[in-house]
Amino acid sequence: SGVKGFVKDSITGSGLENATISVAGINHNITTGRFGDFYRLLVPGTYNLTVVLTGYMPLTVTNVVVKEGPATEVDFSLRPHH
Repeated sequence: SGVKGFVKDSITGSGLENATISVAGINHNITTGRFGDFYRLLVPGTYNLTVVLTGYMPLTVTNVVVKEGPATEVDFSLRPHH
């Protein structure tokens, strides 16, 4: 169980590499892969996830529910700074 998905540019739709994903209350950040992909193991529960990448507005998604079984899919669309 956990979360997986992609971090993308909201305008171009392209995957964003090296974005940092943090989970509130857990001191272990992960970064996205070459295609903006990520996977994070989490025990079942409800989480708040924040994505940060230089040049983009930070984005937080709240109340992501993780259940036993396949990873919950969450995609992030980051807006570039103007």
